[in-house]
Amino acid sequence: MADLKYHWAIPVSDPSKHQHAWKAYVGGHYVQACGRKYTTALAETAVLFVAKVKANSDWYCSDCARAARLALAQEGAPKPVSNRPARSCSNCRSGAINPGHHGRAEDTDLDLCDVCYWRKRAESATWPKPRPISEAPKDGPEIMGWCPGYGWRHLYLDLTDAWVAVGTPHRYQPTHFLPLPPSPEVK
Repeated sequence: MADLKYHWAIPVSDPSKHQHAWKAYVGGHYVQACGRKYTTALAETAVLFVAKVKANSDWYCSDCARAARLALAQEGAPKPVSNRPARSCSNCRSGAINPGHHGRAEDTDLDLCDVCYWRKRAESATWPKPRPISEAPKDGPEIMGWCPGYGWRHLYLDLTDAWVAVGTPHRYQPTHFLPLPPSPEVK
């Protein structure tokens, strides 16, 4: 017959969830930390059980000793310290709220994650409406022209009054245009 060893008993609130739970004479239900069926168990704190294992490891279940050491390590582990409360996006529940990063304002829309923050700004921007090509300037500035079948093209008006793609000899017949923003000034 194998040598009997002492086990660490853990209190449980719902014995129906544990196969080998038993009711102790002192009240309450317990289960052995190793998960084995009840033999001889000690309902002690993890600190006391680990101290007894250190004194004489041959008398105690090694799986229960490991569970007690892990419980001690988890209790003594430093808790993460944060200088701001955990937040989630009010639109998508993401936790990626980083005010002051990636060009984001420090104190604006703190309830939105980074993606929803920039999406809100893109949706609220006023974009110019395409205008008919007949209203396009004839004095030479480049435009973005809508060419059916080809999409938007970067165009200019050549000397023969034909719309030509910038950097290519290809001619297009745009139906609408958008003016290009002015070139940034170089200092």
